[in-house]
Amino acid sequence: MFSSILIVFLGDFLYLLTSKEGRAPEAILTTIFIEIFIFIFLNWLGFRFIYKPIEQFLTDKLSFEKVYKRISSLPYISAYWISFIGFIYTIIISVLMLTLDPTVSKDIFTIIYSIAGILVSYSIFTGIYMFFLINNFTMGLKEHIYKKFDILFPPEKVKLWQKLIAIYLSFSAVFILTIVDMYLSGIFDNIEKHRFIFMDIIFGPVVVIVIIYLITLDLKKPINLILDSFKDVRAGNFSIKTPVVSNDEFGIITADFNKMVEGLQERELIRDTFGKYVTKSVAEEVLKQKLNLTGEVRLATILFTDIENYTGISESMSPVEVVEMLNGYFSFIVETISKHNGIVNKFIGDAIFAIFNAPINDEQHAVNAIKAGLEIQELSQTRRFGNNNIKLKTRIGINSGVIVVGNIGSKDRLEYTAIGDEVNIASRLEQLNKVYDTQILVGEKTYELAKNYFNFEKIGKIELKGKTNVIDVYKVANRWHS
Repeated sequence: MFSSILIVFLGDFLYLLTSKEGRAPEAILTTIFIEIFIFIFLNWLGFRFIYKPIEQFLTDKLSFEKVYKRISSLPYISAYWISFIGFIYTIIISVLMLTLDPTVSKDIFTIIYSIAGILVSYSIFTGIYMFFLINNFTMGLKEHIYKKFDILFPPEKVKLWQKLIAIYLSFSAVFILTIVDMYLSGIFDNIEKHRFIFMDIIFGPVVVIVIIYLITLDLKKPINLILDSFKDVRAGNFSIKTPVVSNDEFGIITADFNKMVEGLQERELIRDTFGKYVTKSVAEEVLKQKLNLTGEVRLATILFTDIENYTGISESMSPVEVVEMLNGYFSFIVETISKHNGIVNKFIGDAIFAIFNAPINDEQHAVNAIKAGLEIQELSQTRRFGNNNIKLKTRIGINSGVIVVGNIGSKDRLEYTAIGDEVNIASRLEQLNKVYDTQILVGEKTYELAKNYFNFEKIGKIELKGKTNVIDVYKVANRWHS
């Protein structure tokens, strides 16, 4: 409001400064009084009415739904209001100018031209200026509302070219008025030509420059907000949201940016959640759609683990203590398996079912499975789990062969898993540790794939429970070769 008043008084100052001698003092005093009344008192009343609902919202006296339209249309309402004030001022000043100012020419063309100049200066220019000024204020207001109330404004349908047209028209109007004044100065001697030309050259460009500066801020603010948000996203902060402060295409870009970040956040959540069931690397590959999860036949290595005497250990513990112990134990096992490129497919009571070479390719899957088993065996001798510091001995069965892996289940509940005879053999080998008092037993196919990396001791040809064919079973004699 006060900036518009400043422009009005700047224009009048230039007008009086360049006026002819003999201007009536009562005309000057009357003009100043009218300006004070219209551009201060009436303007204050109007803007008080316009901004009252926003003030009530900011003080929690009014809901956002009731004030949303007012905030969105604030630049337009303010511009219309100041233009209307300028129009009323033009009418009053024109009447007083003709009746009280003896220096004013009574030529009809001069009168019309003078009134048009006042209207352009005090109504149109001031309205355009007020639009961009309040538009910048509204941007800051929307940003404040987001930070305080976590409310995002939806994008609007204002076109950027409409704002640019306002600049071009303002500049063109100043240029045209200056040319017309200079042209008419040679035709109508009764026009106060030098005064009008001086005002055109000084006052017009000043207003245009201010408008250009405001629209520069209008473009700069949403761009800077988006650029700052990009920095947060690059740093891995996918919870960031950018307030929609602009009502043009930049507002649409900001809203689409927020949707993009929401998608990234959902993707990160899926990857993080899925990574708890497989591994981070597998989750990332799945989300990139680089893996065939519909079902495929491939050579892989299966590893089963089981806790020795788990029933006896858990009988003397409360359920909470059992869960704490298992969580610590499973964290240790999962970390070790993941370290050697395996994925934990599922937990079965106190047992773990892990797969190597599915779904991500690993040419050394048999070797890595045995490495994981040996590391689990070695670390289990020193680790303690749960609040009771329980030592847990792990039995492991490892077998390699052709299996089927993929999403298996119903349309409502799918599970990525492996099925096949080789999976059953790995489970039987784990159970066979009880018979031979061993910790790690491997099947003959795993032995063939890893025999150059480890020293093995053959247990013999054994007919596994539930199987008709006998297989060679081995235990690993020591760690892998250096």
